[in-house]
Parts: sequence; C-alpha cells; structure tokens
Amino acid sequence: MKDADSRVRDTGSSTPESHFARMYADASDPWDLAKRWYERREYALTPAALPRRRYCRAFEPGCSAGVLTGMPAERCDEVVADRVERAMGTAAARNHNRPHVSVEHLVVPDRWPAGRLDLVLLSEPPYCFDGAQSRKVLHRTATALEPGARRGPCAGTTPYPSTG
Repeated sequence: MKDADSRVRDTGSSTPESHFARMYADASDPWDLAKRWYERREYALTPAALPRRRYCRAFEPGCSAGVLTGMPAERCDEVVADRVERAMGTAAARNHNRPHVSVEHLVVPDRWPAGRLDLVLLSEPPYCFDGAQSRKVLHRTATALEPGARRGPCAGTTPYPSTG
C-alpha cells in the first residue's frame, strides 16, 4: 500500500487566504453550512464515525462558521479550531456556550496548535491545498497526534478552486 504522501494529488496551487477573506467579508456563512441538507448530514455522520467515546484534545482546521465544531465538542475536553479572521467571530459566537472550544487564527498548514492532539478533523481544508501543502498538513497531523489517535473523516477529494 502506498503511503499518504504518494496519494496526494497536486492541483497546481493552493487557495489563498485572501479568497476566503473576501467571501467572509460578504457573509458570515458563505456556504450556508448551517442550513444545507448535505452539510447537516455530513455533520451528523462525522461524529458518528469517530470510534472513541471521548477525546482529550481535538483540532478542526478550517472550521468556517463553526457549525461542525460544536458536534465533536460534546465528546472532547478541548477543541481548537481555526479559520480566517472574519469567520472567527461567527465560529466563536456559535460555540460561546462551550468554554473548552477556542477559535484561533492559525492559517494551516504553516501555523498549527501547540501541543499534542488525539483527534484532527480534516473536513473541508484538503480541497484548498496544493500537493505540497497537503503533504505538510498530513505530516503535521501525523506528528501532532498522540499514539493511537485519529485523523477524522475527510469530506471528499475534489479540489477547491485556487483562484477567486
């Protein structure tokens, strides 16, 4: 079986953060994640696919408006999520009643939360990275995870447009 690095397809270039900043400047939830049936289904299936009852520390890169963030938070002692600055307020507000959830401006894969993790939820970010960044995300995920920890389900493999 090939290793994860050899399965990463290079799509040319990564989606720049400025693209997302423009999207969030116009709407707090530009993909309407809180209302779309497809997203609600994905958000129900993701926590259901996690094998452990409890997790100590989870990371959700690219949390967008923070809709998915709250679902695994019910099973985690601490959740760190990241997104572009404009979306951070929406994600934080959506999870305000969960003091163990922190939303930070990390800009993955270059900035990553300090410390060890036992769950990394890679839902939408893989769409946005070119091959080199995808390999960096996979490497950072592998080195940050505690022994026996999990990388959560990914949503799909179709790349997000790198321009916009």
